[in-house]
Amino acid sequence: SRNTINIMAIMPAAQVSDEEMEAMEEDVRNSSKTSLLSMKITSVITFVQLMMGKEEMTISEETTLSVTLTKLYADFGITNDDASIWENREKRIVKDMPILEDLYSRLEFDLSMSRITTVLLRCVDGDCQSLNGHTNVDLTNRYIVFDVDKDAIPERLLPTFMYVAYDCASSMAKESEINFDAIFLDEVWLMMVNETIAKQVKALVKLLRAYAACVILATQDLEDFLNCAGGFGASVLNNTEIKFFLKLNENEIDLVQEYMHFSTKEYKTLQKLDHQALICSNGEKLKCDLLASKHEIMALSTDPNIVKARKQKEYDLA
Repeated sequence: SRNTINIMAIMPAAQVSDEEMEAMEEDVRNSSKTSLLSMKITSVITFVQLMMGKEEMTISEETTLSVTLTKLYADFGITNDDASIWENREKRIVKDMPILEDLYSRLEFDLSMSRITTVLLRCVDGDCQSLNGHTNVDLTNRYIVFDVDKDAIPERLLPTFMYVAYDCASSMAKESEINFDAIFLDEVWLMMVNETIAKQVKALVKLLRAYAACVILATQDLEDFLNCAGGFGASVLNNTEIKFFLKLNENEIDLVQEYMHFSTKEYKTLQKLDHQALICSNGEKLKCDLLASKHEIMALSTDPNIVKARKQKEYDLA
């Protein structure tokens, strides 16, 4: 891809009010007090760990990587003082940020970090070079889609590319506490391959409420979502305020019953959903009909007759 999102770029974050801070759970409150630099170093380390796949990073490697990143950002004038990211705060211009190639250059001749440099080399000179560079996407757009193509990306690297999109989107949502942002995470369980990332997703669901933002998680593989990263998917589900269940197969209905403790009547409602949904929020449950507009049907339907009509209309307009 010609599009690049710099995983090493630090974005500013708005200050959360004391009232919102008090309303947060302790673990989320503590993480929100962490400096932007520390959070970014955690993100980069997580990114490298994902690049390594099933190989676990050693304590020595993680420590060296953390120290190297701290020194690298310091050379760019960025410290644990959040104000240090600004080149011109009034004009909201941040300083130049390092890229993965800068990190690779710092570690290239350290034999103890050979495993790290091996995976980074793929980003610098290999087939993942779209990850190595400064962000060239207009992030001021109000609607941005990060398309992580499962057919174009090797399965082992899919969580890595998803994480780059996740890290960027979550950072953008925290830039303001008055914009009503929404992050849609489709099949995010594919990225939640270890406990670190699962905890980040769980914290994000809780934290973004303080920034007037929300997270929407969608999946067609409920069982995989609930069982990902040692059961953290279930924890994420428990921390969502609204659940929206569409038609499910019998196995998924039993799984939902296990986690949601539905009554016999509610269980039967799930079994009979057809162009309907069951919405659960604040202990209340409501069955609703799903009605699509003509425009939505023409744009999104997979019905062969409608697809044919759509193609014919596009042909006539051309």
